[in-house]
Parts: sequence; C-alpha cells; structure tokens
Amino acid sequence: MSERRYFHHDHPLVFRTDLGDDVKREDVCSKCKREIGKFYRFFKCSECHFCIHLGCIGQHFYTGFFQPYKTFTFHFSHEDPLVSIEEQENDETEKLVNCWGCKEQILGPGFKCFYSYCGYFLHKSCSELAHEIQHPLHPDHHMTLVTSSEALHSCSCDFCGKDLMSFFYECRDCRDFGLDIKCASLRTSKDDYHQHAFVSLPKQIQFACDNCGKESKDCGLKICGICRLLIHTTCDRFSRTIKIRFHHHFLSLTYYLHQVEERADILCEVCRRPVKKNYAGYYCQKCNYGTVHLECAAQYERGGTDESAPQNSIKYITELIDDANLAEKERGRPREIQHFSDEHDLILNDEDEEVKDDKLCDGCMHLISVPFYSCTQCNFFLHNKCAKLPKQATHRRMPHYGVFTLSPQPRSSNGVFYCILCSRYRQGFVYSADDLKYVMVDVICFAIEDVLHTDGHQHPLLLASGGIGQECKACGDPEDKRDDYFVCPNQNCNFTLGFECATLPSKARHRYDDHLLTLTFTAEDDTGEYYCLICEEERDLNHWFYYCAKCEFAAHPQCVLGKHPFIKPGKTYKIRDHEHSVTLVRKTEYSPPCGGCGSPFINEVALECVQCEQSFQAVFDRYRTIRNRSLFSETLITKKNVQSRIRLRIPETNILS
Repeated sequence: MSERRYFHHDHPLVFRTDLGDDVKREDVCSKCKREIGKFYRFFKCSECHFCIHLGCIGQHFYTGFFQPYKTFTFHFSHEDPLVSIEEQENDETEKLVNCWGCKEQILGPGFKCFYSYCGYFLHKSCSELAHEIQHPLHPDHHMTLVTSSEALHSCSCDFCGKDLMSFFYECRDCRDFGLDIKCASLRTSKDDYHQHAFVSLPKQIQFACDNCGKESKDCGLKICGICRLLIHTTCDRFSRTIKIRFHHHFLSLTYYLHQVEERADILCEVCRRPVKKNYAGYYCQKCNYGTVHLECAAQYERGGTDESAPQNSIKYITELIDDANLAEKERGRPREIQHFSDEHDLILNDEDEEVKDDKLCDGCMHLISVPFYSCTQCNFFLHNKCAKLPKQATHRRMPHYGVFTLSPQPRSSNGVFYCILCSRYRQGFVYSADDLKYVMVDVICFAIEDVLHTDGHQHPLLLASGGIGQECKACGDPEDKRDDYFVCPNQNCNFTLGFECATLPSKARHRYDDHLLTLTFTAEDDTGEYYCLICEEERDLNHWFYYCAKCEFAAHPQCVLGKHPFIKPGKTYKIRDHEHSVTLVRKTEYSPPCGGCGSPFINEVALECVQCEQSFQAVFDRYRTIRNRSLFSETLITKKNVQSRIRLRIPETNILS
C-alpha cells in the first residue's frame, strides 16, 4: 500500500481500496463529512482514525502523478481526479455524453474522469454549484448539495414535482424538502412569488384550480384567503414575473385574465391553443404581446434581468423581405444585378416558360423557376426571391441567437450543413448566427412567416411551439413530434402540420416522369384505390403527394424527393486521407457498389474519384443532440454536435471531411 503525506494531517496516510477491519462504512471523511463507505477509494491514517476520500485529498497531492495534464480538479461526487474535456483531444470527447449531475448532454466545457474506463462526465457549471444555499422556499434552514446515493429525501422536487436527479439540494434538518438544481437556481427572492402566503389544507376535495383550470382531488390543496384562490400544491411554483425566449419584456402573472384581456377568444402566443380567461396566465404590461399559458411560459423560461429590447438595429427577416418586395414594386425588377455569391453579373430570366433541365437554385436548392437570375459562365442560377434576401437579419422567435448573417455556403469544407429547423441536410445559402457560427438555418426555413398560407388547408396556419404530439396531417408521421409545428387556430379543424412538410417544394421532378410533378393535397380521383407509382405501396387518401395530371402519375413525397433532395451534385471537394479530389454525384441502389466497402449506394449520393475510377459512400453524419429539440431552443449548440461531415469509407482508414 502506498503511503503519502497530507499537509493538513501530521501522520502518514495509507491508500485503501476496501474498508478493512479498522474502518466502518458509516465513518465519515474528515473533509466533506460524507460516509467513507460511499466511495471505497480513500486514505486512512496509520496511527489514528483520520480518513479522507481520494477526491477530497486535494489537487496539490497529485501534482506529480498526472503529467502531462496542466490542470485537474476534484469533486465530492467522484473519488478520482477529473480532467477538463477541453484539454483532452481523443475519441472519447467526440461521443455523446451526459452529465452525471443533471443528466443532460454535455455540449460545452466540462470535466471527465482521468481514467478512460470510468465514463464519468460533469458540466463545468455543475461542478461549480454552491455546496450550501439558502432558498426563499425554505428560509428556515440551509440546503445542502447532495447526490442521489447519499440523499435523505429521495422522492420528487418540491418545486416542479419532477423526480430528483443525481445532484439536488435538500434540507438535512427537515429531511423532507428537496429541490433539483435547476429549480434551486431559478428563484432568488421571495418577491418572485404570490404576495400572500398560501396555506396548505390536509383535505382531498374535488375542485378546479384557479391557476391551471384543471379539476382534480388527488393533488394537494393550497388556499389564499385574501385573494380567494384555490390552487393545486404543484401550481404554487409559478413566479409573479417571468421572461421567455420569444419576448424581450417580462411577462406578469395574473389570476384574472378577463380583467386584462378584452378579446373574446385568445390564443397562447407559444402553443397557439385557446387560453381560458377565467384562470391564470401571463401577459405583457408594456406592449400588445399576447397571453401565454402558465406551463408554456415555464417551459420556455430563460434567465436574465434586462427588460430592454435587443440592442441590435437589424430588423426581422420577414420585415426586410417585405421592404425588398415593396422597393422592387416601386422601382421595377432590374435586368442585371451583382450578387456577393458570384463574381460575374447575373442576368434576369423572366419569360414564362418551363425550364426543361433539372436545374436547381443555388440559393434554396429548389427547382429553378421564373423569374430567376443566371450566370452562363458559372452555370449559376438564383431565384429572384433568393437574390433579394438580406445580408443580415434577426428572427422573431429566435431573439436569443441575435443577428444571423447570410453566406453562399457554410464554413464546412464539403458545403453541406444541417438545418436546425427542418432537420435536413442541405447545400446552398445559409443563415448562421453571428454569436454561434454553427447554428445554421436554410434560407427557406429562416424566411418562413409565423402565419403560413398553404393550399393544403383552407385557413391560415400559425407557427407554434410546445410539442403537442399530434400527427402531421400531411404525412401522418407519428414520429414527427418535435416542439415546433404549424397549427390551425380554428378549433373545429384540429389541423397540425409538421415543419418538414410545411417546407416541401411545390414542384419536383422524378426520372419516372418527363413532366413537372405538383404537390397535391386531395385525392386525384374517387376510385378509392391510391398507390405510389415509385414504391408501388398504397397511399393514404388524406396525405399529401406529388402528381402529374398528364400522365396520372402519383407518388409519395419521400419517394419523389429521395433522402437528400437539397444537395446539388457536381461539386468537387478536397478531403483528407485521399490524394485526389472527389466529386459529389447521384447514385442508386442499382449502381455499381461502393469501391471501399462493396455495399450498394442506399444513401443516394456518393463521392466519385475520376483518377481512381471508383465511387465511395458519402455519409452525412450528425449528432442526435439536435434531434427532437425545439427549433427555437436556447441550448448551446457547438461545432462538435452540429457540423455536417462527409466521410469517405475505404477499408484502411476513416476519411473525414
């Protein structure tokens, strides 16, 4: 056993990996006061009963052990030293990992266990949590940060009602009050809550909560005798003021919406569902921003104390597009323009005729249609609407990302990016957040308005957030349950449209038909039998499809567009681990197999090397952290978890973009 000196203790310490006969499980660490038996790696004094965890021994003790690492730290939740992830450059840091403290994915700086086999990871912010706090919800005692393994209170959070995770604060005196680390950090003042004290009643009665409006008798009951309010115990957690990411003013809580809302029918500004005026809700006292449900406001709450409007002077994208359209109407459409995306002048084509070739707009990657601009020297095409896009803009529902800048292509070497709105891989123009360059949005998705007019529904649709879980009426996909969607405000319609289907191109081509296919929303006839002529499977009568009336050709949108419809073949790239340049080309599963792995090209795109006379699989890889997140999420998105890559697969190596 190794023997070491610790400057806080006079005797030598012996490193132990088991309790032995002289140490009991309930003996406590002399530094953190936690049980020694929780972690079996500790130091024991050879002459007295002094014990200390390996993780509590101190950084100076290990300075000679962990070279060449410049810095390392220790945390009470783990017995081994922790190394900064930013200093570790190996395959481990590229994997999707969850923080042991909050159970959320680590997207920014953090720490990992020094030993690679351990798998312990921790957010930097979680490692800096205060050991003790005094919270206004429990003012009589201090609350201590603990782990689930040493908790005395192991049920649910007394603020939000959710199950407590690995790290949380609990009162060691009462042993019956606990807060998860997120709820503990949200409120710092008693003034945030109702001005009067709610009194708990130990009775179970059937009542309608004055906060949420739901009837229940299984929940706890609280009453405010002064305001005559009867609420659920779990509804006592809503603050008097709140700030959500969709609006720059604080929203105020009112228990009497009918006193501040004169409109008969009001919709929540977040989820676009009806708000009951007889119950509580949030509203803005400084402007005409609408009402928000309590739960919607809590779901999209964000920190900050600044009530002022964003400090940049850049307008919203929809306003800038309206200004450009108005200017074009007044001055006329120019016959020749200069655009930052091409070195030559672009010539206007506005003759009302069908473009015979399958040419794509280099801005939005949709089929080109009049009016458009072109450069014959570069084989470059650009819709008129794409040519008018502003260089810089902000987004009404993404103010937390600040200003977005338009670029002719992303910073990735392969020109492919992953749009966080429609969840598709794309090429073409891209809007990137100035403060976070790898938050990238396709121009079609970025310019889409909050109110969508589509031929697929008789009423205007409103952009909403909240993840109601209803299936998309256009495709019926039950898996498309992301937080963002379009919904019809007419409650009799019950119509919901997924964001991916809302951005489908109105025209498309397929090699099985010589004509343009039109996105169609109703059945082409009344035969009662509908099939896709590409996959030969049955089509749902109520789902959208592409159709050619001349040939009576009908097909699923996914069969017509394929897996990567917005990636333009023909571009050449220089990639690592391959001596020649490669060209992005279209392939089918019936094409000659991949020259590297021998598999068919099920991904429909490939990298072709002319010199080697071979084609290789092109795999667009992204991390799952973006999937199923709100497109207006405030979560930090980093280069490692969003950058699209092309990987050339050959036997002897991994080819990176």
